[in-house]
Amino acid sequence: MARPQSKKTEISAETSSEDVLVHTSELSESENIVNADKTKRQASYDPLFLIGDLARSSCKSVVWRDGIEPMFIKLSSIIKQLDHHPEYERGGFTLIKEITTDEIKDGKPVLNNKGKPKKVKTKVVEHWIVGDRALAHDSPTIIAEDKNDSKIANFHILLCGVISCIQRLDELSTGKGEKNRTLTINLTTLSIAHPAELKRELKTCKYIVKDGVKYRLNFTNNQHGYPEGYGAVFAGKNRFADATTLYVADLGAGTFQIAEYSLLGKNPQKSSPDSLHGGGGIQALKNEVFDALSNTDSSKGVAKSQASVILEASKWVNNTCLATDLENNPVGTAIQKAINTWLRDTIAGKAVERLSLISRKYPVVFCGGGFKIEAVREIIKKRIIESGGIEANLHFPQENIEILGVMGVYEHFLAPKQDTQQTQLQVITTEDKDNANDQQAA
Repeated sequence: MARPQSKKTEISAETSSEDVLVHTSELSESENIVNADKTKRQASYDPLFLIGDLARSSCKSVVWRDGIEPMFIKLSSIIKQLDHHPEYERGGFTLIKEITTDEIKDGKPVLNNKGKPKKVKTKVVEHWIVGDRALAHDSPTIIAEDKNDSKIANFHILLCGVISCIQRLDELSTGKGEKNRTLTINLTTLSIAHPAELKRELKTCKYIVKDGVKYRLNFTNNQHGYPEGYGAVFAGKNRFADATTLYVADLGAGTFQIAEYSLLGKNPQKSSPDSLHGGGGIQALKNEVFDALSNTDSSKGVAKSQASVILEASKWVNNTCLATDLENNPVGTAIQKAINTWLRDTIAGKAVERLSLISRKYPVVFCGGGFKIEAVREIIKKRIIESGGIEANLHFPQENIEILGVMGVYEHFLAPKQDTQQTQLQVITTEDKDNANDQQAA
C-alpha cells in the first residue's frame, strides 16, 4: 500500500494560526503512527547504566536508565554451571560465547596470505545460575569466597547473573521481535583489578538467554573503572569538609583494604600504595565463628552457612554481643571471643593497628560488608580508640555502609540530573537466607 501523501499548506500573511492547526491535524493516522514508532525506536536506544561491585561474598549493583528509577541488586557470589537452561530461576541464564582461536589443520596452524594464523570463531553455549538459588542444584559449586582470584576469573559470569536479575529486561532492551532483543549497557566497575583484566573474558560473551528471550549484549565504549570502596571517599568529603587527605578502610570477604586518597584535585586520587591485608577479610572471621559455635554443646552440627547467618544477625548492646543459635541458645560470648581471636591471629589485627596510627592525624571512612556486623564494627572502633586513635576522625556511616562504594559513585558521577536525595532506590535483595540454609541443610 502506498504511503499516504500529506497535504501541503501554503502559509501567507492572511493565514491564521487556526488554519495551520487544522491542516496539520489532517495528516493521516498511518503517518502519525509511523512517526510515533520512529520516535519510540530512537528513544529506546538510550543505554542502560550498570555500576557493579562484584566481590567475593556478594555482587552489589545499581542499575538505571534516564527516566527510570534506579534499582539496587544484590546476589551472593555463588555460581553453578548446569547441564540445562535454568527456566524461571532468579540469577539463572544461558550464556552464548564466541571464542576466537587459530585454525588448525593436521596439527598445525593454517596461515593466511600475510603468513599469520587464520582465525576461526566457535560458538560455545553454557548454562549458569548465580546467587543462593544455585544451592538448590546438585552440580559442583563455585563460591567466589573460596579462592583469591575467583571473583576476577568469574567476573563475566557474576555480571551476567546480575544482568539476568534486572526487572523489565524486555522494556529496557531494543529490537523488533519479542524473542530477540539487544541490551546496550554502559558498564562501571569497582575492583582492585584493572578494568581491562575484568573485561577480557566479557568480550567473548555475546548473548544471554533469560526466560525464553535471547538478549544480545552490547557494551558501549563509555565504560569506567574505579577502585573498590571509591564511592566511600565522597561520604568522607561530606563529613570532613576541610580534609585534604582521607583514608578508606574497606572490610570485604577476603581483604581488609586501607587506601589513602588525596582530595586536592577535581576528583579524589589515590596517593600511596594500598595496604590490602589479604586474608584479614570477613571470611576468615566466619571460619573462626564456625569453629567457636561447633565447640558448643548447643550448636553441634552447625553448618558454615548457618554460622555466617548467626554472626550477621548478631547485635551489640551495652558493650556486649547478643546472638542466638538455631536452638535459640545464647552464643554472643562465643562470637565475641571469635572476633577477638580473628583480630589477634590474622592480619586483620595489623590493619586495626595501622588505623589507630592513621586516625591520630587523618580522617578515616569505613565501608564494606564486614562493618555491617555490629559487633565487628564496635570492637574494631573500641580497639582503635584504646590504641590512641582519635574518635572524631572515625566515620562509620549509619546507612548503606555495605554498599557505600557503589552508591557514592552513583550519586557523585553517574546519577541522573535530579535531586539524588529524593531518588528512592528500589532494593532487590535476591536472597532469602533462611530458605537457602534450609536447602543446604537438607
